[in-house]
Amino acid sequence: MSFDKHGGNNYHQVLCKFARQKLESLKYVGGRISSNPSYQPLTRWHQPLHRQDQWAQALLQYVSFTHLDHLIETINEEKYLFMVSDGSGKEYKMTYAWILSTPYGDRIAQCPGHSQGRESSLRAEVTGMLSATVFLAMVQQYQQGTSKQLDVRYISDNMELIKRGREHKEYKEYTESYANTTLRAEYDVTEQIHVTNHANNIVPTYMWVKGHQDKDTPKRFLPLLAQLNIEADELA
Repeated sequence: MSFDKHGGNNYHQVLCKFARQKLESLKYVGGRISSNPSYQPLTRWHQPLHRQDQWAQALLQYVSFTHLDHLIETINEEKYLFMVSDGSGKEYKMTYAWILSTPYGDRIAQCPGHSQGRESSLRAEVTGMLSATVFLAMVQQYQQGTSKQLDVRYISDNMELIKRGREHKEYKEYTESYANTTLRAEYDVTEQIHVTNHANNIVPTYMWVKGHQDKDTPKRFLPLLAQLNIEADELA
């Protein structure tokens, strides 16, 4: 039996109650990346990172970029950014990676990592996007809070992940989900992506890119998004 947002009131109430109970048990909780964020200028990345919850620290354990001030300056100069993520689930392990790029192809940050939970390629892909979202949220918090809007093109070769992101943008209340969507696999991670974006004034656009395009065409001849996808796949 399936339910949708137009289902009967009794069913809707029951599912909403179940959804609230499920949300309380999620590994990723709350929209604020830190319970006590500091907005004072910082010159070292590990200071704000170590103030985050353990799950957020784990997602950014291997993040790298040249210099925080240069990163912030570059982000502020661009109208939007490309955040390309990828994931892999095989041989009893899940890994992910993401690359942050300007529209002109300047790679300004990247991060590989290990995904936790039940093994699936979707969970690895979603965790990669969540790691990227957490990073961007910390960048927003570094910049005197979240008053500045940050436009980000989230790009993945996983159509299910892109589809869910687009669907969530159409909800009447962006921070809420329909009860039946809470039953989807990896809901805990996908919902944290949306909550974190909303809480930190990050405006997402979700874009699909075909993966492994270098099988038929040398990487140097491919469009930027295809190149970034290949690099994220190699990094993962």
